[in-house]
Amino acid sequence: VFLCIVGAYVFDYGQTIIIIVGIMFIGFALMLSSRKLSLGLISQLEKIKFLSKHIHKFYEAYESIYQLVKFKPLVIATIISVFSWFFECVGFYLVLYAFSATTGIEVNLLIATFIYGFSTLIGAIAMLPGGLGLTDASLTGLMQL
Repeated sequence: VFLCIVGAYVFDYGQTIIIIVGIMFIGFALMLSSRKLSLGLISQLEKIKFLSKHIHKFYEAYESIYQLVKFKPLVIATIISVFSWFFECVGFYLVLYAFSATTGIEVNLLIATFIYGFSTLIGAIAMLPGGLGLTDASLTGLMQL
């Protein structure tokens, strides 16, 4: 989301999707960081018959997630992930740059970062493994613009 924000405003494309996903992410992180809210939700799930026999797994999973959504670990993980995703965008840029010699299409790092970040975000929203098909289609489509 962070990598897409700049590109979305520079190219005036996709701001609504990025803002909605960002708000959903923040809301989800806030919900997970509230023990009272999350444990209350899990206790409601316990009332569902086929989930009740596995409810201990929900509690274990939540305890692990809770450790990750505390402020310090979340900030550290976010900083590391922004850098690592940016370097994936650099790799995408280098591939596009190598092909630009034969295609004659001019590419810059900002465009490549936006295209890769936005396409990955679209693939993640689809909730398919690796954004199967949707990421590739949006990469191809955005490169045509």
